[in-house]
Amino acid sequence: LMIRRPTRSTLFPYTTLFRSFKSRVLILDEPTNHLSVKETNKVIGFVRGLKDQGVTGVFISHNMHQVFDCCDRIVAMARGEIVMDKRIEDTSIDEVHELL
Repeated sequence: LMIRRPTRSTLFPYTTLFRSFKSRVLILDEPTNHLSVKETNKVIGFVRGLKDQGVTGVFISHNMHQVFDCCDRIVAMARGEIVMDKRIEDTSIDEVHELL
């Protein structure tokens, strides 16, 4: 089995599809998993830019530093239940970790 790393940006196929469908909501489930730091920064920048485009982004991640870096609100779940729903400026990474 040979796995080749894509030569284009990791975001290329997703941003192209996203723009062609003119979506109002974009759900990203662990989009930075297994990416390099450079690629992760591109994803975070892309997510930050969604708001300026009038698009709601749902960023699902276990990496709280990335969540706090690019999101306005956090909804934390534990065992299938919502345990927190707050604006980012009203909470902290430590508070989220305590709940989870």
